Amino acid sequence: MRGSHTNALAVLEAFRGNFAEARRLNQEARAVGEDFGMLILLVAPREFAFFIEMLAGDAATAEQEMRKGYELLERAGDKSYFSTMAAHLAEAVCAQGRFDEAEEFARISEEAGASDDVVTQYSWRLARAKVLSHRGEHGAAEALAREAVALTDETDSTNARADGRFDLAQVLRLADRREEVRPLLEEALRLYEQKGNVVSADRTRRLLDDVA
Repeated sequence: MRGSHTNALAVLEAFRGNFAEARRLNQEARAVGEDFGMLILLVAPREFAFFIEMLAGDAATAEQEMRKGYELLERAGDKSYFSTMAAHLAEAVCAQGRFDEAEEFARISEEAGASDDVVTQYSWRLARAKVLSHRGEHGAAEALAREAVALTDETDSTNARADGRFDLAQVLRLADRREEVRPLLEEALRLYEQKGNVVSADRTRRLLDDVA
């Protein structure tokens, strides 16, 4: 379908750092969804907008996009896609330092998510792990992050596997486990480069430099 294809192209442009083009394509996909009026076509571009804005470092705009999609799904009584939106909201809110709110969205995602919904299952775990890590609950944070990494390894998503390792590295870094951080970041970098995610690869290199 044209909208899905355009969304995928938008994220690929965001991977390269071409955010203006990524946003233009995302708006094009959004227009397709509005023409058809189908719920999934209305919500999906907002999820892709979330990915674009998080890559661009604009967590506030990513949150706005997710809230609109979340509210649409909540009103429609959807549970499957809704649980993933809640996990994304947790991530965007956590990135802004609102940890209590992020934990609440992670809880909503956990409760709504199906046990075989791998994306939801690793997403809420990573969000909650970062919340716990910032609170100093390092053991619980590490356990959740490692569970999430194991779940990402069940998928064929190179980017998700990289994100899991990057987030686990952040958790271990806050726990002052620096000797374990570098191998995780190096593996995340390898995966980002394999995917062509230039933006996340550059971010990972900067963190590697800081660790060194």
